[in-house]
Amino acid sequence: TGDSVAEDLVSLVRLIKKNSPSSEVIIPLPPKINKEDGFGSDFLGAAKKSDDLRKKLIQLSQKNSFHVLRMAYDLNEIDGVHFSLNDNNNIANHLKNLIVTL
Repeated sequence: TGDSVAEDLVSLVRLIKKNSPSSEVIIPLPPKINKEDGFGSDFLGAAKKSDDLRKKLIQLSQKNSFHVLRMAYDLNEIDGVHFSLNDNNNIANHLKNLIVTL
């Protein structure tokens, strides 16, 4: 579930913070999945899972001292799940800007 993935990520954040307390951790929020039929049944339930994961990460970031990167994505037209070529550049630029401000 999205909640269990979020909890696992928070465990990793806690481990990082324990070993390097001054480190800033950034987790990019996953995109909203709008299409679940790109590869048969492989992505069934992905829309709900991505929604749950985003909500839970935002909630947990406030309690666990990590940053979330919120941005819009233009998922590719092939399966509607993976990033487009432009998304990769946008993610890198947004991360760079956030890192500079931290």
